[in-house]
Formats: sequence, structure tokens, C-alpha cells
Amino acid sequence: MQALDMRLVKRMLRIFLVISIISITLLLVFTSTKDTLPSLKRLNPFYLILALVAVLFYIWFETLWLRILVWSVSGWMSLSGALEFILGGSFLTLVPFGVAGVPLQMYILHRENKLSIGESGSVLLVRSLLITLLLPIVLPVVYIYYSTILQQGFVVNIARYLLVAVGLGILILVLSSLSTNRTRAFMYKFAKTERARGIVEKITEELSNMKSTLREFFIRGKWKLPLAFLVACASRACFFFIPYPILKGLGLSPPLAQTMITQIILSYLLLFAPTPGASGIAEGGGFLLFKSLCPEHLLGVFVLLWRFFSCYLLVILGGILLARMVSVDTSERGK
Repeated sequence: MQALDMRLVKRMLRIFLVISIISITLLLVFTSTKDTLPSLKRLNPFYLILALVAVLFYIWFETLWLRILVWSVSGWMSLSGALEFILGGSFLTLVPFGVAGVPLQMYILHRENKLSIGESGSVLLVRSLLITLLLPIVLPVVYIYYSTILQQGFVVNIARYLLVAVGLGILILVLSSLSTNRTRAFMYKFAKTERARGIVEKITEELSNMKSTLREFFIRGKWKLPLAFLVACASRACFFFIPYPILKGLGLSPPLAQTMITQIILSYLLLFAPTPGASGIAEGGGFLLFKSLCPEHLLGVFVLLWRFFSCYLLVILGGILLARMVSVDTSERGK
């Protein structure tokens, strides 16, 4: 945890709060009409509780399929460690591109199951690959039934950005791990000191560990990987369901399939948004894509509730767990 720059996290949290508050305030101001308040009086709390239940099931399934993945290469991970991994990672999405979440999650895997950097990296890689495997399942449905959504300028621009960012990252990782000798030779060209060459050796050693651990996934965990994938599907289904009970709670009757597909599109498009926690972009995207399902006088209220259940709540819980982890680590170092 010493490697985690909390000053950067605090700075990103402040930016996240400012952008989110401004975005939500503007949405509420420009979408509220004389019909907004009377409509809110008919708010059904049962459906908001249902949205909360969907979030809790999402968190539970997320921890479960993570523990199955870790079980494929090591022992069974504790529930508390899995919660720190999932929710702490959610909080650290405030730092764009997940640059803070990855070290935290590797730290937790090492603390819980003594996994090395390479072994932890393989767990994170397989986790990302399983999430990516969901795309071939959902994209044909999205394209066939809701292709007009994919043609919107907002969606097209973010999708192009997402494909470039993800494709480049995967290409670099795959090429570097396929041939560690070539990777070492390439990095040695820039390593001019003994210390730099030591770092190169450490990196290539961990890449070798990653390769061997990936083999373990397909040898020891050959039936655990499909099980983890099925649980991941259940997890994502809970997350994609969240907007539906919120709309129902506002007294609307949206089509379930269209609501979930809209959430699917937003979830993947905002995955690599350049702002902390996708703040501003998510609120604007929610406004643009959900306006066909929600009348304008309730749209600002819906976006606020949608962001609370799908993002703000996870960030709050992750922040609490992360603060607890930092305080525990600090007290242990003080002993």
C-alpha cells in the first residue's frame, strides 16, 4: 500500500465530486418542469430497494467469480479480501484508466494468497478476458435490435477511443509475454545502468511467471474457468438490470430488454473514459441514451439515481474499505 499515492487519489476524488455535482445540477436544472415534483410524489420506494438488491447481488457475484479464478491457481480467497479487491478497485476507477486499481488489486492478491506480480497479473488478465468474452454474446443482440443507438455520434466516438485503447494495451501485453527473451533484449537497449538492468530482469521474470500461471488456468482450472464465466454472466446481468427498477420506481414502464441493452452499451463505452469515475461523460451519456426511455421532466432525477446505484454507492463502499486498509497497514507498520 505504500506504492499507492493517496495524494493523487484525493485529487481525483475532488475532481470527480466537482464534475459529478456540476453535471447532475445542470441536468436537474434543465430537465425539471412543473411536472417533476408531482411525479416524484408517486415515487415507489419498493423498486429502489429492488435496485439496491441488484447492486448487492452484483457485488456478491463479482466476489464469487474472482474467488473461483484465484482458486484455479491458488487457495480459496477470503470474502473480505475479495470485497477489498472489487470495491477498492471500484473506488480507484476515480484515477482514469485504472492505473491505481491494478497495483491495489495485485497487493491484495499477494497479501491474501501470496501470489507474485506475474501470477497476480495473470489473474487480472484472465478476469479481463472473461469480461471481454461477454461482448460476442451481447453485441449481436444490440446490433440487431438497437443498431440506431450504435449510430449515435456520442457512442461512435467513445467506441472508437475504447477500441484503440484496449487493442493497443492487449497487443503490447501479448507481444511482450509471448517472447520474454525478445522483450528483455528490447528493454536492455534503454537500460544504461546496473539498476535499470535489474528492473528489466525483474520485469521479464514476472512475465515468465505470468505465462506459467496462465498455463495453470487451463490445466488445473479447466472446469473452473467456465464456472467463473457463468458466475460473471450472472454478475453482469444484475448490473445491467439496475436501471430497470429505477425507471419502474419513477412510475414508468420501460421495455426490460431495451433498458438492459442501453446499460450494457454505456457500461462498456464508459469503461475507459478519461475523466475520474467517468464523471460528466457518464451523466451526459445517460441523458442521451436513456432519454428514449424516460420523459424529460424525470430524466435528471433518473440519471442521479442511476449514477448513485451503479457508481456512487460502489465508490462510497470502496472508499470506506480502502480507508480501513490504509489505517490497518499504518497501525501494523507502527508496531
